[in-house]
Amino acid sequence: MNDRDVRRRHPPLGRSLRADGIAFAANRGERFRFTSRRQEWLNVARLLVQSGDFIAMALYRLRGAIHNAGVPILPTALRELCAWMFKARIGDLVVIEPGVYVPHGAITIEGEASIGAGCVITPWVTIRPRDREAHGPTIEPAVFIGSHSTIIGRVTIGKDTQIGAGAVVETDVPAGSVAAGVPARIIATGMPSRFLLGANDANVTPIVAPTDAASPGPEQRWTR
Repeated sequence: MNDRDVRRRHPPLGRSLRADGIAFAANRGERFRFTSRRQEWLNVARLLVQSGDFIAMALYRLRGAIHNAGVPILPTALRELCAWMFKARIGDLVVIEPGVYVPHGAITIEGEASIGAGCVITPWVTIRPRDREAHGPTIEPAVFIGSHSTIIGRVTIGKDTQIGAGAVVETDVPAGSVAAGVPARIIATGMPSRFLLGANDANVTPIVAPTDAASPGPEQRWTR
């Protein structure tokens, strides 16, 4: 993947921040149903004041937008700042779709990796290519990745999958599965898609978020 391809894949800054804001609010047990862009931006502003975790994600989003504009040096400085302040090390070739929840920072994502909307990445997770390779994992939407787990290589983690804490994943995991262990193995399959939970449910994450999105809004599709 060349520099131009990376720029093309980074989602728009505003849409990403608003979607991330809904994901963070939902997982934090806060109000997450909004009817206007203004409400979504107010939620973003609130999280920037209250949540260091959200600031780390916002810095990644800002870095992507600056990189898209072709500005040199500053994206690298923001990457190092995020790693230093929040222990969130996210490589230049990583593409994270809007609406991802990363509580507490402390993650490492490197290589040509992609993270789908609605994912939850808990602390001390590592997502990276194999040694001397560039292509990293593809994480499809609505995947929960438990703490201290590692996903290595050019593998695909299917949507609605759960990766157990401490797992080491080096092969594809089909959608709707639960994988755990070292090395990880499938311990459950056929997990149902997780949509339409009540506003008071814990650990609720929107699949899509902004009010101007072409697909169904956050009040229509949710995952836990």
